[in-house]
Amino acid sequence: MPLVETVPEMWLLGSSGDSAGLAAERGVGFAFAQFINGEGGTGAMKGYQKSFQPSQHSDQPRSLVAIFAICADTEEEANRLASSMDLSLVLLEQGMRSAGTPSVEKALAYPYTPYDRIRIRENRKRMVVGSPEQVKRQIEQLCKDYNAQEIMVASIIHDFDAKMKSIRLMAEAFGLSSVQS
Repeated sequence: MPLVETVPEMWLLGSSGDSAGLAAERGVGFAFAQFINGEGGTGAMKGYQKSFQPSQHSDQPRSLVAIFAICADTEEEANRLASSMDLSLVLLEQGMRSAGTPSVEKALAYPYTPYDRIRIRENRKRMVVGSPEQVKRQIEQLCKDYNAQEIMVASIIHDFDAKMKSIRLMAEAFGLSSVQS
């Protein structure tokens, strides 16, 4: 356990207006979990920002959006990599356990039903997927829509090297060149 001389910032991670209201009432930062709920986040965040009560934790609202993000050299490759997560979420919604994130090959070969395809489209609202330019544009738009100062990214990809490349490409798109591959 690291020893630090400061107290960690207090944040509430939530996916609804109720959690946003609690964060505002307590005067703590609010992180909207778009990776859990792809709907209603901007409204929840606006409610948090409008209702924020200063506290010992913070004198002003602090807003963050937490998302799934997958980045690759091309949009096509990013969508191919995201197919693993698509299948993982479909299986999770069906109550099936998996031993980790399925491979792209397994995801592409899976016999999706029409309902599964609808769920994939809905689940994609929880994700940012694309080339570096597309991902940057989508993240900047999320920051604007949410009036958020920060974005938290979870890049869930079956292949570790592809995951590291995804993170590196996002960092480079935002000029964070100190990230090593």
